[in-house]
Amino acid sequence: KLAENCLHITELDAQGCLFITDKSICKIAESCLNLKALQLGNTLITDISLSAVAKYSKHLQDLKISSYATDKGVIAIANACKEITTLDLEECDLLTDESIIEIAQRLTNLESIDFSGITQLTDVSIEALLTNPNKLCYFNSCGSVATDVVVVRLSKTVESLEFVCDDH
Repeated sequence: KLAENCLHITELDAQGCLFITDKSICKIAESCLNLKALQLGNTLITDISLSAVAKYSKHLQDLKISSYATDKGVIAIANACKEITTLDLEECDLLTDESIIEIAQRLTNLESIDFSGITQLTDVSIEALLTNPNKLCYFNSCGSVATDVVVVRLSKTVESLEFVCDDH
């Protein structure tokens, strides 16, 4: 009903809503074409929702993804949602360097990324963020496997970086 009656929604915070389904998010994405911010952290949402968001939410700027997302869904987002400036992938432990590389290459307006708690990532992800054009000013890799060397390089290379969290 929300998707049918609230076509002009620009922000939706569904964080922690364990009963929201992929079907609901797909309908919202299809109906609410003006979405700029979507918070799906701590939900059971999967790549099914992310594919719909990628297809319909071209103006999305702020996205928090649930921990059930995989490279497939995140890559779909990176390929379609070019206006994203803030991307929160915290605890999305199914992700690998493949999706972060795509994000680095495609999301040139990216200002903030959080991939804390993703243990499958390597320095390759951070190198991709370093070598591709973006507007990065916030970076959080707490709990990831990034090494001190590359995190220090990131903080020196990205002049406007305001925050680096690495718990080594």
